[in-house]
Amino acid sequence: MVDYSSDKQIKDSLYSDVANAIACSIKEDMHERGILICEKDIGVAIANKVQGICVAQRHDTFSSELAKKSNNAQFMIMGAKVIGLELAKKLMGPRSNSEFESRTSTAKVERINHYDQLS
Repeated sequence: MVDYSSDKQIKDSLYSDVANAIACSIKEDMHERGILICEKDIGVAIANKVQGICVAQRHDTFSSELAKKSNNAQFMIMGAKVIGLELAKKLMGPRSNSEFESRTSTAKVERINHYDQLS
């Protein structure tokens, strides 16, 4: 585990800098997945512009599990003002370690990747 917190980054770093550092580390195979907890999580989702990296906002256990299983998301973000501590713990629990189910979702993810390559 690596801590990419803003206080560990260069002076005056913003959430977009931290999100980019995490996304790039995943793309460069330094890590398989990333988790970022910020204030609201909206800006981080918008700020991710690293090609090939899928970010998923996670606010409930159902979408949290499916973000990886159905969409192969590698980067999980949660808003501290959106969810409480106990829910955050659940979202980071064993079900969050689900694996991509290629038999049912490959075509969807390939299409997403196709559009990602066009940008």
